[in-house]
Amino acid sequence: MTPRRSIAVTLGLAACTGVSEPNAPTNGPLSAGWAPTIIEDPARFAQLLGSSPREGWIALHGGDFKSAADTTGAPRRRALDELSDLENELSVLAQLSWQQTYTTWADRAGIPEGSAVPVIAALAAFDANDEAAAKAWLESGKSYTDPDIAAVAKQLQSGGLAAVESGSALADCVVAHRDLRAAAIDLDALTMACPAGPMVREDGGEHTRELFDPLIYGTLRSAYQQSVADTPAPSGLGAVVFSGDWTEADARSDGPWTPTITALGVMPLPEDDPESARAQVRKLDAALQDWTAATGRSAGEDGAALLNDLNLVGHFRSRALLTAARGELRAGHP
Repeated sequence: MTPRRSIAVTLGLAACTGVSEPNAPTNGPLSAGWAPTIIEDPARFAQLLGSSPREGWIALHGGDFKSAADTTGAPRRRALDELSDLENELSVLAQLSWQQTYTTWADRAGIPEGSAVPVIAALAAFDANDEAAAKAWLESGKSYTDPDIAAVAKQLQSGGLAAVESGSALADCVVAHRDLRAAAIDLDALTMACPAGPMVREDGGEHTRELFDPLIYGTLRSAYQQSVADTPAPSGLGAVVFSGDWTEADARSDGPWTPTITALGVMPLPEDDPESARAQVRKLDAALQDWTAATGRSAGEDGAALLNDLNLVGHFRSRALLTAARGELRAGHP
């Protein structure tokens, strides 16, 4: 078996080739898309690599979206899209988990007297745009041990996040979240105001109680969404290469499965039926395996190297399944 080259070496070789090899299969739903384009025409792929920082494409292919977002051009915008989607999903899940955690805590054991928990729970509720829950949490707080916590609680009661003023570690962090969401500061300023670790530490008797920041995912979502809006969207091959969208039409579609995958006979994932869902994924895998085998036999040397060394089909599969999973979660089908 010929060992795979590293991603950097493969991309480097692709950037040096000038040969066009239109020899891959031309029939079926998978005949047109970013993977067959790369395999059939390595020169076009080399041109794409030359249009943006190559390290950006390497990071994007490897799933290192933060590094790709620090570059320019198409890799930066693609990475920002990925980070925005990720933080949005984390924000939705965090909003659910924070409220369930604190509500269960209050119901089962009661919130400790003087604890900052009602304030942190209120912040989580404000983040979820649930002002009624935030108000209820703040009204439940009594005799805060820390005067800085008491001050923030009073400000939140008077006007929500907008009323909080700098003056303590907690207040400074809340203000930084608010300002970044309004595009008034950058992520570095947020990091300075909200260091990694618990938002609040307090005496829990036999242990130190640590309460973490419930605003972080919503703030990061806002930051990345702002960066997405400020960065031009790529088009053509640069918009879809290394993604779970086989074509640009797929990228514009809605729903868990793209038109390309649906054309392969893969049906919508059935609700609450894991075995049927696995059967649909096996159907997708079979189609991809058949196409990969046929393409590997017909592709030229450079195209076959790109197919295998960059694991193009495996990369597409993992991204497509992730997109489908996110769609099912958003639809309430875990």
